[in-house]
Amino acid sequence: MPRDCPAATASHSAGWHAPVAYQAVRLNLQQQNIGPWVDYGKVSIREVIADHLAFVIPGLILGLLLIVLTFKLNHSRLSLRALAIQQQETLQLHQQAKLDLEKSNSQLTNTLEKLHQEEARLVQSEKLATVGQVAAGVAHEINNPIGFIMSNLSTLQDYLKYMTRLTTARWQYQKATESKDAQGVLKWSSRIDKLLVEDDPEFIIEDGDTLIEESLRGALRIKK
Repeated sequence: MPRDCPAATASHSAGWHAPVAYQAVRLNLQQQNIGPWVDYGKVSIREVIADHLAFVIPGLILGLLLIVLTFKLNHSRLSLRALAIQQQETLQLHQQAKLDLEKSNSQLTNTLEKLHQEEARLVQSEKLATVGQVAAGVAHEINNPIGFIMSNLSTLQDYLKYMTRLTTARWQYQKATESKDAQGVLKWSSRIDKLLVEDDPEFIIEDGDTLIEESLRGALRIKK
């Protein structure tokens, strides 16, 4: 053993001689009754196990028990996890079946409601069939007068727009004349001339009276 190694330093501090060989150190410790000493370098593993058999067997048994318990615990955890997954899947299937059933019930309710509505519509259609036949004859008697009344009203509307433009131009012309607005007089005088060329106010007045009389006769016909 080297003289500067920790073991040699410790031996020297204790007042021991630090031999170079390990065997000398062992003998030195034995001579000073520092022990107990067992030279395991000369003992086989079988002897060591035999000496400690009382501790090895319970340790092995305990280790095996721990392995078995660990295996069973893991197996139980896996079984519980699989059961939980199965229950979750079953619950999802039940929920989906419930949703499908509710959807089917809703569809059946809607279908029944539509059938009731269709039945009511058919009954109403039958009731209206007779009324429709009567209304068809009445409508024929009404449509003709209404047709020429609408035409007359459309023509009267055009006449009214024209007479409104002409009346407005004459009023503006009179206003410009009273205010001695030469440009205004010229402008509205030109506007009146264009409107008089565009249509004939006298004809519009005469034709308007005729259209009103025809429309009144048509309205009386509808009333009867």
